[in-house]
Amino acid sequence: MTRETTISVRATDNVAVQRVIFWITGQLTVGSASSPRDMANSGGGNFSASYNADSGNIDHVIHVIAIDTAGNRSAEVTISAR
Repeated sequence: MTRETTISVRATDNVAVQRVIFWITGQLTVGSASSPRDMANSGGGNFSASYNADSGNIDHVIHVIAIDTAGNRSAEVTISAR
C-alpha cells in the first residue's frame, strides 16, 4: 500500500532562491514554490515535493539542495524516514 507524502522546506537567500531540488529514494524531483511572487521579493520561501511512500518497512532517503538565482547551491541536507 502506498500513500502520498509531502515534504516541505523553507529556503532563504540574500537575493532569491530559484529552486529546491529533492532526491527522494533515488528519484529526482524539483520542488514547487508555494508562492513564487513572495520568493522573488523576500529572498526565499517555502518549497514542497510530493511522492508516493510505501507503508511497508522501507527507509526513504531524502536529499535537499537549494539553488539561488546566481546558480549557487546550498549544502546538501539528508534525512531518512520510514
